[in-house]
Amino acid sequence: MRLIPSTWTHVRRSPYQAMAAILTMFLTFLLGGVFFLATISSVLVLQFFESKPQITVFFTDKATADDAKTP
Repeated sequence: MRLIPSTWTHVRRSPYQAMAAILTMFLTFLLGGVFFLATISSVLVLQFFESKPQITVFFTDKATADDAKTP
């Protein structure tokens, strides 16, 4: 159980280096978590929209040029 006292000794000896390492690890895990959550949420949204039935509508073109010009 000398891990905690040893860590504290090293942090006191070089606080800037320790804070840089902690900040680097924090940002790495934060960005990894954000990308993980974005990936999972996009997969769930895509699955939701893929499960919905599609409706395809075809319109017939019976209008003439005169019908388009009359208000």
